[in-house]
Amino acid sequence: MWRAGLLLVVLALPAAAQTCPTPAPARVTIQSLFDPIRQDTTQTVAGLERTARDAPGGGVHHHGRTAGLWLSEMVGEIRSEFQITRDGRSSCVAVTAVSGSFGFRNNRLLVARELNTNACARAAVIEHEEKHAAVDHAILTTHHPRLIAALQAAAARAEGDQAVLSQRLQAAFEQAFQAAAAERDQRQTAVDTPAEYARVSAMCNGAIGRLLGAPPPRR
Repeated sequence: MWRAGLLLVVLALPAAAQTCPTPAPARVTIQSLFDPIRQDTTQTVAGLERTARDAPGGGVHHHGRTAGLWLSEMVGEIRSEFQITRDGRSSCVAVTAVSGSFGFRNNRLLVARELNTNACARAAVIEHEEKHAAVDHAILTTHHPRLIAALQAAAARAEGDQAVLSQRLQAAFEQAFQAAAAERDQRQTAVDTPAEYARVSAMCNGAIGRLLGAPPPRR
C-alpha cells in the first residue's frame, strides 16, 4: 500500500552581513621639515671628533680626524583619524585622515675652531659639508611624496577594524621611513670618498691636511 507524503524542506538563510561602502580617499597631509642650517665654529678638531662619536642616530659619516661635521636628525611621525559607522550588528571603519611630518631637524654645520683665522680653509670645509646637507635635502625631496603615496595606499585598504588599520598605516610609514634612511646612508657615505678627502686636504696650500696630520699633497 502506497501512501502519499509531504516532505517539507526548510532552508535557514543567515542574516545578510553588512556591506561597508567604499570609503572616500583619506586626506593625507605630511608636513615637510628642513630646519634652517646653523653654523658653529666654536669646537676644536678634538671636540668635533667627540661630537661625531656621540651623535645620536648614526647620522655622522666621518671617521677619524675631521675639520668639519654635518649634523641633522631625520624625523617623522603620523596621526590617524577614523570614521566608524554601525548598523546594530556590525561596524564599518574607514580612515578619514592621516597627518604628520617628515624631514630633518636640528641641522648644524660645524667647522673646527682652528680654521677661524683661515678663510680659505674654512670655506673649503663648509663647501664639503654643504654636500652632506644637499644629500639630506635631496632625500626629503625624493621621499616625502613617496611617503605620502604609501600612506594613501595603506589608507585605501578598508578591511579590518581600527587596530588593524592603525597597524597597517604605521607599518607603511615605517617601511617608507626606513627606505629613506637606507638611501640617505648610502648617499652620505658616497660623499666621503678618499678622493674627496684628498681634494679638500690639499686645498688652501694643504692647510686642512696639516691641521689633521695628513701627508702633504704631492707637487
